[in-house]
Amino acid sequence: MRDLKDVVLENWGLKVISLLLAVTLWFAVHGDPATEKTITVPVETHNLRRNFVITSEQPQSVQVTYRGGGPSVWFGESVPVCVIDLSDADEGEHIIPLGTENLRLPRGLVLEVLAVHPARVHLTLEKTASKEVPILAVVTGEPAAGFEVYEIAHSPPRTTITGPWTRVEKVSEVMTEALSIQGKRESVHLLANLNIKDSLIHSSPPSQVEVKVEIGARRRRITIHEVPVLPDDTSLIVTPSRVSIQVLVPETFAGVLTAADFNATVSARKVDLTLPVVKVRPDISFAHPMQPGIKVEDVHPSLVTLHRMEKS
Repeated sequence: MRDLKDVVLENWGLKVISLLLAVTLWFAVHGDPATEKTITVPVETHNLRRNFVITSEQPQSVQVTYRGGGPSVWFGESVPVCVIDLSDADEGEHIIPLGTENLRLPRGLVLEVLAVHPARVHLTLEKTASKEVPILAVVTGEPAAGFEVYEIAHSPPRTTITGPWTRVEKVSEVMTEALSIQGKRESVHLLANLNIKDSLIHSSPPSQVEVKVEIGARRRRITIHEVPVLPDDTSLIVTPSRVSIQVLVPETFAGVLTAADFNATVSARKVDLTLPVVKVRPDISFAHPMQPGIKVEDVHPSLVTLHRMEKS
């Protein structure tokens, strides 16, 4: 049987090192209760009133200087937290002192808190507001040579934004992220996210926007003369009775368009015919289906005069 002395002295160097490591670890875990220590504690805001938002920069953590306890405090699931209670906070700027009463400690832990840094935080609260704004689809680049963009359409056309009221009121439209059509030779259907740069403003619904870019052969402009303007009331006289329209057609279009291919009408339903002069804009439509890319661009004159026939 081996002598106790031999057992003790066997690998004595390794055993001494192990003992030193154990002592060092014990002091690291428990430490001297009289020694001041500093830990980083996360900050949480509680009880923010409904329809309120914090618009100032929020501290993510604070430094707490204390005596007692040990590093095991923040290695477990239970971690001290600095809680800021906003249940009584109204709109405006607030200076909130931080101290022992703000610290939420794990059950059974006793710390002598010496200081919290920073000693106070500045928070600005603001009421939220919502409004509906149009969506603007952003398209970049150029189609391939010999092609052009006919139309850009997107759905939904509008979105509701919500955020701090002073910021929401400054927003007149919301743009999508940029979509490239560089070198395209045909129409494209794309999905785009809304590009809201203010992180405190969000949209509803937050889903993507469907963007359709109609692309076709480059177009040329032609003029159609003597298109008759017809009123919706036969007792009305239109002056001039005929207009000219400018039409965009693809360069590949080989057909011939005449005044008979278009309808020009005016309505008196929303005008006051008792006025000395009543001018309205003619509505132009196709008399029959046209091939893609044909579009009415302008009317001359842009306004015509309406008046009733004098009774004989």
